Amino acid sequence: QTWESRMAIKYYNRLYREYALADMSRHREGKIGLRWRTDREVIPGKGQFTCGNKKCDANEHLHSFELPFKYAEHGEVRQELVKVRLCARCSRKLPYKASKK
Repeated sequence: QTWESRMAIKYYNRLYREYALADMSRHREGKIGLRWRTDREVIPGKGQFTCGNKKCDANEHLHSFELPFKYAEHGEVRQELVKVRLCARCSRKLPYKASKK
């Protein structure tokens, strides 16, 4: 493999693993689900250029957060910090449970 092809593969893999999407449907319980983006979401920029909440498509006033993401891959449990970009409305849902105590 040439240097260019190795760099292209590295960049392509990073597109999927740098940003995650959040499921905020249970934020009132303090539970936020994270998952990797799919091909259909990477190409239009969901979670990078638009809000990373699964049910929101806002693309203005986005805030970046680094969240711990624990997942299993090939039977091995891994933990990484992933970027999640959220609009102002969805970003208020992150510390919801802590702010209501």
